[in-house]
Amino acid sequence: WGCAREVSSAKRAEMTWYATGPGGALQLECGRLVFSCNHAETGADGFVRRATHVFLADAHGDELELRVGGVADAWTNECAVVVGADGALLLNARDLSGRCVRWTAESRDGGESFEAGGQLPAPLDPS
Repeated sequence: WGCAREVSSAKRAEMTWYATGPGGALQLECGRLVFSCNHAETGADGFVRRATHVFLADAHGDELELRVGGVADAWTNECAVVVGADGALLLNARDLSGRCVRWTAESRDGGESFEAGGQLPAPLDPS
């Protein structure tokens, strides 16, 4: 591990709040680091949209140029990301809408984008 580095400049300007985790990051076979995160964006109309996303860093993190990757559906929070046997990334996120479900999204491009996977009916989210 090296010294701590300032990385808040990696977030998009419209992200008014963001957090990493829970959990750590993944390192893909290509050396890309994938960090699970969540954020809020406040629109011009004052509406606050909350969603999960990933931060990406290539070259095994040696050149730590973090950038925002794919963003999942609105009303998701506190996500985790795993690599499937086929190499796809699966994002599993907490629901903030009050429906007590989990949401999934899948990426086949290393986290650059996510396609909505839908709701997981079980296990129920206890929040």
